[in-house]
Amino acid sequence: MLKNININGKEYKMASSAYTIFAYKSFTGRDLLKDAVAIEENTSSDLDSTIDTMEKVLQMAYVMNHEADSTYGNYDDFLRSLDVILTKDNDIKWMQDVLSLATHPFQG
Repeated sequence: MLKNININGKEYKMASSAYTIFAYKSFTGRDLLKDAVAIEENTSSDLDSTIDTMEKVLQMAYVMNHEADSTYGNYDDFLRSLDVILTKDNDIKWMQDVLSLATHPFQG
């Protein structure tokens, strides 16, 4: 599935498929579904937990962006392309969009 996701004013093309699950595991060493469930169940506002969640969502976004459009050759380049991650009104819609797209292959 292809989708454009707006991350605070900038459009990123992303793709999610069965490949995404394995690419994420290869890139992070972690299970995408387990990470997505942990993020969904996390209710902590602890700074360390928030940063950990943000990192996982950004890694999912990178893997899916790389699958759809390899403009950003590596994760560091992808991160550098992001001017702002959270706005002062804490718009997290893009993170919800990333999680929804990342788990799409499991929704059958």
